[in-house]
This record gives sequence, C-alpha cells and structure tokens, in this order.
Amino acid sequence: MLEFAAQVSPTVQIHGIDITSGLFPTSYPDNIQFTVHSVTSLPESWTSLYNFLHQRFLIAGLTKSMWKSATMEMFRVLVKGGWIELVEMATESLFPGVGPHSTKTQSIISESATDKELIKAPHIHIPGWLLEAGFVNVHTECRMAKIGRSGGEDGIYWISNWIRILETIKIPILNAGGYGYVHSEEEYDAMVAGAKKEWLGCDAEFVCYTISAQKTT
Repeated sequence: MLEFAAQVSPTVQIHGIDITSGLFPTSYPDNIQFTVHSVTSLPESWTSLYNFLHQRFLIAGLTKSMWKSATMEMFRVLVKGGWIELVEMATESLFPGVGPHSTKTQSIISESATDKELIKAPHIHIPGWLLEAGFVNVHTECRMAKIGRSGGEDGIYWISNWIRILETIKIPILNAGGYGYVHSEEEYDAMVAGAKKEWLGCDAEFVCYTISAQKTT
C-alpha cells in the first residue's frame, strides 16, 4: 500500500484492512487509513464505496465457505464499474522439483489445507465464486514467483516469508501428527532448515495467480 500510495495522487484515498492491527505500519501518508475488519463481513456503510479492491495471499486464511462470503462482500462495497484484483498462490504445486525437504514441506502444506477445508487451486475455485457473486470480465493470469538469490530482492524476501509461514503453522502441524511426514519438533525444524538451504541453492519457484473482475451492475 505504501508503494501504491507513492505512485498515485495524494488526493486518492486508500484504505487497508486486516483481522488484526499487528501488521499495520506505524508511519504512513495522510491519505492512507488502516482499520481492523474481516473481508467476510465488511461495514454496511461501505456499500458501493470503493473503486478498486486489492487482496492477496489469503489462501491460508479463508475456507471455501469464507471465500464465498468474501466475494459477495467485495462485490457489495464496490461502485458500479469498479474492479477487484486478487493475488493467490497455488499450494497444490509449491516448489516443484526442488529437493526432498521442499517436497516434504509441500506435502505437509497440502495435507493441512485439505484438513482445514482451504482451497489449493485458486485459479479453479475463485473465478466461479466471483461469477456467482455477480462479477463479470473475470480474467486469470498465471506467473512463477522465484524463491532465493536468483529472484533478487523479491526472491530473498520470499525465503523469509516462507520460513515465517512455516514457523507459524508448526504447532498446528505437530498437533495433527505431522501428517506422517514429521514426528517431532526437531524433525520439523530440520525440514524447514533443509528447505531453506534448497531454496538458496537452486532456482526454486512457486505458482501465483492474479485474478481480476469487474462489477457492472
């Protein structure tokens, strides 16, 4: 959001939301506002208020039923002619052909997604839910996001981000018995360390989809 704000007129009003305030920056321009809300239940006063909505990487935070609620809410708060842009990763095809630790990591993430009723193929599920909500002009674009030094600053960022994700889900994974892939915290930590080494040592990547749609009614 801060990068976007730097590229547009300061008269453009930008509003960011999250379910907690933990990731909100402490310093930002006057035309940016942050509030705590869930995309599945937005304020009634926001109906037909926004021209453009951008959302990314909630594939691990929304169940299938929550996605349906979210698309309906996004449709409601957009003005006629407004657009949405959703960016999500495909957790069914993470780190293809990278190495044994990355393969194990992918398997655990996939098993956890199934257990929690999360979607793993956003390009298959989300476009249909957008159409059901009333959106038109639905378009999906696929690209590969690089992990590691070959991806430059973004690649290094993604290593840190994936390590943070894996640390966050460690306890739930272990409570689920490691889905048969790891059997202790030590094994889990070794898997994460091994995956990090693989990502640094080769051209690792994962699939991302950008899905856009328009409200015309």
